[in-house]
Amino acid sequence: MRIGVAVAAVVIATGCSSPPEPSINVVIGTRDSSVLQVQPKTCNERPTVRATETDSAIRLTVTVERDSGGQECLDPPETVRLKAPVGERRIIDDSTGEVLDLLPPED
Repeated sequence: MRIGVAVAAVVIATGCSSPPEPSINVVIGTRDSSVLQVQPKTCNERPTVRATETDSAIRLTVTVERDSGGQECLDPPETVRLKAPVGERRIIDDSTGEVLDLLPPED
């Protein structure tokens, strides 16, 4: 009987865990702009990207409405409006802590 209870507890605990926060695939913009195009590493998950700004960094956080079920694709970039231009601030993927490159827009 104790084994059944332990297995049930593990199943319940595992089922309640939330999926890991998605990371960022690419950030497009310019240092003198306050608008970024941010493409999260998500697939049909209805992502939302939020920016938290300080004087030295911009932290980007992705949240999703649903799990992709492991599909291989990328959702389109999300527009993120900053309070101030990027300037010399670092852009950080909040889920990984990685400092991201700012890619120039295509002409």
